[in-house]
Amino acid sequence: SFFAQWGPFLPSFTRQLRKAMFHKRNEEVKNERDIEEEVSEYMDLLQKDAKEIGAHLAEQGHADVGEKFVAHKIDGRLLPFITTDALIRMGVNIVGDQLTIVEEIERIRVMSRAIKSNKPIWTGEEFRQGPCRNKLPFHFPCCCCVGPTEKYELTGIKVSIKHVLYRVNWIGACCGYREIKDNIDLSQIADIDYLAESPGCCSCDVGRSILQITDKKTNTYLMHLKEEQAASVSVIIQTAVEENTLREARGIPKGRAPGMA
Repeated sequence: SFFAQWGPFLPSFTRQLRKAMFHKRNEEVKNERDIEEEVSEYMDLLQKDAKEIGAHLAEQGHADVGEKFVAHKIDGRLLPFITTDALIRMGVNIVGDQLTIVEEIERIRVMSRAIKSNKPIWTGEEFRQGPCRNKLPFHFPCCCCVGPTEKYELTGIKVSIKHVLYRVNWIGACCGYREIKDNIDLSQIADIDYLAESPGCCSCDVGRSILQITDKKTNTYLMHLKEEQAASVSVIIQTAVEENTLREARGIPKGRAPGMA
């Protein structure tokens, strides 16, 4: 039989598979941490005053350039606006220095846009209604089988929906689950609708709403919110979509940190 032939090898195969999955996850976590550290470093740089920027340039081997930045009062807030012409007016005439600094400044611009564009505009989580007009926990009395709630986040460039995928749906979290994050680019959103359910006087419900986002490929994404949230969240997302459209029309690139998809 199959188990008689392959049974002895299954434990070893399972261990190798888990080891490979664990290694892949560790690599993903390491890459995420590297990006977070780089973003954090640039955020700190943008907060420095002119003397600290001069010291930073000196550490990079550009002490003479650092002195010019201090003399011209260039602090971290002004770094993203530095151009080759500005460097020449400041007296940085060595072409090698200009190219090196402009390249670094461009990375700061990208990081600055990434920080601004990825800053949360709105965050929320899934509303799960429990029995007896929400007096009891969701999925009562089998609360231990329930996974974490969905998490929602809106930034200047995307809507993110983080949800779980159970290994066995009818058992729930008891058999484990995977967390999945859907990112919907604001430029790809075609429609936003919501359905609000108001409870009747004899109902055990407290009222809830479902917000549906449809992209240009007709994929749909759902947010489960409290009844009073749907209208306001819909307006917030629609406003972000319109602002993103205007930004793209003006030719302003999306902010993405290096290494981000």
